[in-house]
Amino acid sequence: MKRFRGVTMMELVFSMGLLFVAAGGVMTILVAGSGYPRRTQYVVVRDGLAKLKLDELLTSSSIPVFSGGYGPYPGNPDYEFKVDTDVSNFDGNSSWVVVTVRGPKPLKVESALRGLYVKPSGDALLAAYGCLTCHATGDADGPSAPGLSANTLNTGQALRNGAGLPGPALNVDDYVKESVRDPAIFAVPPFAPVMQAYDNIDMMPDEDLATITAYLKTL
Repeated sequence: MKRFRGVTMMELVFSMGLLFVAAGGVMTILVAGSGYPRRTQYVVVRDGLAKLKLDELLTSSSIPVFSGGYGPYPGNPDYEFKVDTDVSNFDGNSSWVVVTVRGPKPLKVESALRGLYVKPSGDALLAAYGCLTCHATGDADGPSAPGLSANTLNTGQALRNGAGLPGPALNVDDYVKESVRDPAIFAVPPFAPVMQAYDNIDMMPDEDLATITAYLKTL
């Protein structure tokens, strides 16, 4: 009959040590692995928030400005963001915009995205605000409003200043501004004063109004 040798105390201790080391290694792998999906999720969230903010800035008609440092990300209190800008060296109407998002708190890990902001042109803004639904560019009248050109602006300005309205006479720029902000004050005959008023900078920023005015004066 085959006899089996008993396990010595030294061998038993050594075997238990190996099991302990192996178990510790497995636990380390599990702990490290469990954090990986969460860290990946944080990256996805930061990148997504940065892209949303960058898209918002690049599609705005207002030129993006330096934020001056981190501030709370709207609707996401666990994250902060900042905006850096730099005028491009190849186009005075363009600027580089960098949006950096960090978090979630208390983490300081950052994600940053960069894009090029291009100031909208006057003709693009006319289309964006729906001006050409009623007006037309040029001296000829549009479907339900005067044409838009340097000549028609001068004519409208002269008619408005000669209409006996209270207040001082307006230059062309102020005439366009009044026509956009409060069109009910005066309408070029025979058209009725039915144009929608863009009476605040939320509806039409001053930058857009200035760009449109400068464009119309070139037509």
